Amino acid sequence: AGTDIKTKNNLISVTAPIVPALERVTDGLRVLYRFNEGAGDTIYDVSGTDLPLDLKISNPSAVNWLSQGLNIDRSTVIVSSGPASKINNACRATNELTLEAWLKPRNKVQDGPARIITISKNMHSRNIMLGQGLWGTQPTDLYDLRLRTTERSANGMPSFTTPEGTVQRRKMHVVVTRQRNGRTRYYIDGVITAETDIPGDFSTWNPRF
Repeated sequence: AGTDIKTKNNLISVTAPIVPALERVTDGLRVLYRFNEGAGDTIYDVSGTDLPLDLKISNPSAVNWLSQGLNIDRSTVIVSSGPASKINNACRATNELTLEAWLKPRNKVQDGPARIITISKNMHSRNIMLGQGLWGTQPTDLYDLRLRTTERSANGMPSFTTPEGTVQRRKMHVVVTRQRNGRTRYYIDGVITAETDIPGDFSTWNPRF
């Protein structure tokens, strides 16, 4: 005619799920620079794909090695000794590409654009360039992509930019992708920030750049 209660301790236990570590996407990888050398004037291509495309710091006194990267204190060029053949050939064959960079902008007023990644001959002839800022009185707190195709100029114009204010003085993960059908996207810290269609193919890329 009554009730009874029995208590069991730890009948339900809750534990955190085991989440596997994220792995880098390596399909089609052509070059990989980790900037973890810690000293010297060479940044090594550790992709393991074809012949390494190592880079040389033209003015080592303009940089400062960090525990997890390279700080560029003054203007200098970090450049390969020869053509970026394995990148040029792969892109011309597929009409697709992905650029990825972990970076921390020193300021938000660089222009030109200030080159971050480029495969080019000079200021006016390139296959591709990812840079910061535009020029003149135009915004400087954005990223700018110039991509040479059969429907774009030898300078990759017109270019494709992120919205104003995209560049921040903090560590940023910047990715640009271009699919075979022309769809081109910026991902900033994993989020699509801008997208457009860049028509044409890469048959006009210069393999000597």
